[in-house]
Amino acid sequence: MRHARPRPRPFELLRGRPQQVFILVVEPALCQQLVDAASSGGLALVASLGTGLLMAPPSRDCLLEMSPASAGCGIRSQLWLEFEHALLHMRGALLQGGHGIPPPTEEELKSMEPQQLVARYVAMQ
Repeated sequence: MRHARPRPRPFELLRGRPQQVFILVVEPALCQQLVDAASSGGLALVASLGTGLLMAPPSRDCLLEMSPASAGCGIRSQLWLEFEHALLHMRGALLQGGHGIPPPTEEELKSMEPQQLVARYVAMQ
């Protein structure tokens, strides 16, 4: 009996480095830029996820996830940033403040653990 090899996870396919981690960020404008790049052939297919696809630009610092919308009409797209890029992006977004949440000081940002940073970014969304 032949055993099937386990399928590699998407981040392993991207660079062959299992320690690479991506974080989902809610940034419609950035996501739309990648959708536009995908439609013009500027992204490479990285992996398929059931009915969806993961695509990456040549920089390989982010992933665009495209899948059918839940209602069956259209396509849902989501942006995943490489861990360090995502943290930098979140710090910048938090410094701008928004949704009634005051921006943290630079000192507060520097002392935040990644989990705190992500939680505050999500609360701001």
